[in-house]
Amino acid sequence: MDAKLVKKSEIPNNFRNKLQKRNKFKYFGYHLAGMLYYQNPNSQLAKGYRNTLYCCNIIEVTAEGLAKSKYCKNRWCPICQRNKMGALINAYGERLRMEKELWFLTLTRPNVTAEKLKAEVARYQELWRQIANSREYRKAMRNGVIGIRKFECTYHGRKFLEDGTADPWWDTYHPHFHFFISSKELADFILFLWMQLNPESRDKGQKLEKVDKEGRYLEIFKYFTKLIAKDSEGRRFFDAVHMNTIFEALQGRRVYFRLGTKKAWGCDEVTEEDEYQVATIETDATPSFYGWQEFENEFGYYDIETGEVLTELPKEGSLYDIVTDSEHRIRSPNI
Repeated sequence: MDAKLVKKSEIPNNFRNKLQKRNKFKYFGYHLAGMLYYQNPNSQLAKGYRNTLYCCNIIEVTAEGLAKSKYCKNRWCPICQRNKMGALINAYGERLRMEKELWFLTLTRPNVTAEKLKAEVARYQELWRQIANSREYRKAMRNGVIGIRKFECTYHGRKFLEDGTADPWWDTYHPHFHFFISSKELADFILFLWMQLNPESRDKGQKLEKVDKEGRYLEIFKYFTKLIAKDSEGRRFFDAVHMNTIFEALQGRRVYFRLGTKKAWGCDEVTEEDEYQVATIETDATPSFYGWQEFENEFGYYDIETGEVLTELPKEGSLYDIVTDSEHRIRSPNI
């Protein structure tokens, strides 16, 4: 297919709406992967960045009415992370909502520089093993306590504090744990032991609060790192160099970890097959192959055989502004 046709195909609205969302995040992920790949040519993740460029490039609608594609499964890919979040919410969301109470716990240590980040990530994992091997934790698991542990990492790029003085944490990385736990007793114990194991950690860096808002339990399934940064003027952009440092440090590490026994949860752990099922769209559209393309003023999925427009979006809106500004910063680094 060398060019698109202006004519819209006769595709059901329910499929087109879902495809539009896929289209939007395909555009976003394609450009994020390109910035990661070209800004970090020597990265150990370069092959993965390149693979994300081709993630969900072709969507096949089968005779059985299923829209399928091939996915890169990388944690920096917006499409694949949406698939993962959907699978986690489907599997665990309702079970968490059924708990009489949930506690949200945050555990932190002092920020570190890029050179120390990988070792710090390993340190977090070792600290958690010590907690998980404790008698109190193992007893809680036997008693049916459940929870979710999530590992996050963010980059601190603010140079100055609000009063204009230099920010002491500028150009550092902030790994941390988030938990949802169904027992305050266990949450208190984990926080207590964490502070015992980390005397250098500050009390105000830790947080324990009751989850008292409907749907708040879904927040833990969001991205493990904030993909978008803000400059001193509040403009949002993608920082490919520092994000690469985070992605490299977490290579091979699990971000989500389910706490509790299978019996207590009443379900198996999430698998890649679950993620694939979430990604598959049911449709009564005519079986065909749809390819993703980007043009000067729009981008979308187009029928490979006929070139007809199946779903298309103009280059406008917040995601387009972020991509445009980020790529402009790469071309003009002194702005």
